[in-house]
Amino acid sequence: SAVNVKVDMKGNETAEQAAAKIAAAVNDANVGIGAFSDGDTISYVSKAGKDGSGAITSAVSGVVIADTGSTGVGTAAGVAPSATAFAKTNDTVAKIDISTAKGAQSAVLVIDEAIKQIDAQRADL
Repeated sequence: SAVNVKVDMKGNETAEQAAAKIAAAVNDANVGIGAFSDGDTISYVSKAGKDGSGAITSAVSGVVIADTGSTGVGTAAGVAPSATAFAKTNDTVAKIDISTAKGAQSAVLVIDEAIKQIDAQRADL
């Protein structure tokens, strides 16, 4: 499913500033994808999911950044597996390295997924 994230740009940002704003907006959206900016480059982290046939799907299959006008307003959209489609992994919490921003964001994703599963179980009670 597509996820749209709004990023407010003034129009005079450097590539590094724009990348940082986009990464922050993706992370603030809390959609199961972690975004990390390193200079003018953004990398994304997500757990891979499975589609209805059980085939592994790409964690992030595409990111599109569109400028919607001369005012510097644009949109960034990505496609990722839905939160309910995330697959189990053999990783344990003990194996998560939080000494880097990427590792810390991965830890947050694991915690978010655990909380979602707990909430789903509570809803069934």
